[in-house]
Amino acid sequence: MNKIQELSLLSKNYTILYVEDSISLLKQMNLYFEKLFKNVYISQNGQEGLEKYKQHIPDIVLTDLNMPKMNGFDMIKTLKEINPNVKIIIISAYIDTGTLLEAMHLGVSDFIPKPIDRELLSDALLKILIEINQADKTLDKDVIDKEKSLIKKLTILGGSNTSIELINHYKGVPLIHNGTIVSKSDSNIIIHAPYIQTLAMAYEKYTVISSEYLDHSIEANIHYIDTKTREIILDNLKESTDNAKSRKQVRIKPDRYFKAIIHKGNKRVDAEILDLSSSSISVLLDKNIMSLDTKEDIDLNLGFNIHHKGGSVIFVDSTRISTKAVVFKIIEHLGKIELILLYELNKSKEELLVKYIVERELELIKEFKKLKLEDLL
Repeated sequence: MNKIQELSLLSKNYTILYVEDSISLLKQMNLYFEKLFKNVYISQNGQEGLEKYKQHIPDIVLTDLNMPKMNGFDMIKTLKEINPNVKIIIISAYIDTGTLLEAMHLGVSDFIPKPIDRELLSDALLKILIEINQADKTLDKDVIDKEKSLIKKLTILGGSNTSIELINHYKGVPLIHNGTIVSKSDSNIIIHAPYIQTLAMAYEKYTVISSEYLDHSIEANIHYIDTKTREIILDNLKESTDNAKSRKQVRIKPDRYFKAIIHKGNKRVDAEILDLSSSSISVLLDKNIMSLDTKEDIDLNLGFNIHHKGGSVIFVDSTRISTKAVVFKIIEHLGKIELILLYELNKSKEELLVKYIVERELELIKEFKKLKLEDLL
């Protein structure tokens, strides 16, 4: 059975709401959806879409963003308040970095750019329909636990059409979407994933697979990505010791203007920054430049820029934070040591650092959107 046949078979039992202010596109896509779904509901703005959702409770919502009365993003936030598990696909010609970041955090299922690629749309719909179709089906976790082979564990999940979570990061910014297992061989697994996640996997060259049916997440290398079918071959599977999804704070790679200076006694060292959060920083030092022990207190100076608007002008504020830090972990590399430093900032200093981290997240999302899958392979 090919993807179109599978989509047609699954979709006939479900309903969909499409919210779009372009009348011509609304009519065109309505005809397409009517061939697939049991019921199709359409709206021309977010306010009307919200009322249609409350009235019909459709299984899937597709929405544009820039619309009159209530924009798509405000509608999405309200829908998530009504039903946190609602499946939503954004279809838009343009999405700014802030909106994309918040949409990802809200749990939007997928993003399809305009003009609409029917194959991308079909993949997104099929993935969601498989998730919905399996939502009420129970899988025997004991059967999976008994399996020693990671490929066999994932094969059981794939055989029951249970979706998996794929976890990646772009310079610290988390990217988490559901994927589906297509097939397997003795040494690899083939999966489907949304375009955004595929892009993140191509960038990192690996991914982390998570599921409520797995005791431990699974790390897998990207062996091959088919840009046409968006099938991804994963190999070198191993259990992950780090639950990336459970990170309570975003850890980002700062820009080149961010500085970290470590003081110990009369010694002052400019450190190479690996990543940071509002309560910790990882830095790299030459091995013999400074003698440090775990649990040791040091002085830490952070310098960075924060942007703010004054009318139509954007101003740059140079900000400095001085604080005490404790050496939490020391990791030896070739000729270097990685230090993980923990610190507690007062409220005003923490607000400044959080403001920088949020700004940097938005910059990185904007940077990430410019990447092209073909260039990463």
